[in-house]
Amino acid sequence: MTIMCSKNIKLMNQQRIDILIRILFIENYYDKNDYGFEFYKAHMMHIHQGTHRHRRVTKRYTDFIKLIKDFEKNGFDTNKSLLHVNDKGELWDDGAHRLACCLYFNINHIPVKICGVSPKPNANYGEKYVKKVFNKKKCDLILKRYSEWISHNDDMGN
Repeated sequence: MTIMCSKNIKLMNQQRIDILIRILFIENYYDKNDYGFEFYKAHMMHIHQGTHRHRRVTKRYTDFIKLIKDFEKNGFDTNKSLLHVNDKGELWDDGAHRLACCLYFNINHIPVKICGVSPKPNANYGEKYVKKVFNKKKCDLILKRYSEWISHNDDMGN
């Protein structure tokens, strides 16, 4: 187990606008915006294809709310799981929900498991992805919020 700064992990994942979409969801949960749930649902509907799409999206939605409540109460629980990152601090495959919670709740030091040397992970949720999934108005809002978020050293949140 290694300890990494959540802000460094955020900066290493600059093609992961999906992390911001999750933060927008958390903001919406705490009544700080009125669009985070909608953006999250659109993102989840896009990545979960197939016959059980709605059921999987609904489960992710409810699981994320449980995770938010757990983070609010307990912080980052290393007994449940660690974030997996490569040697550059890029998320390996999973962990965007937990990283979003860490960033939102200003948890600065996160225990991670380094999963070896790797080029950028396959997940690319950059500007091209956002333009594909969202209409222009929503895309502009997401990209504006993302630009503000990634350029600040202090994380959004409480």
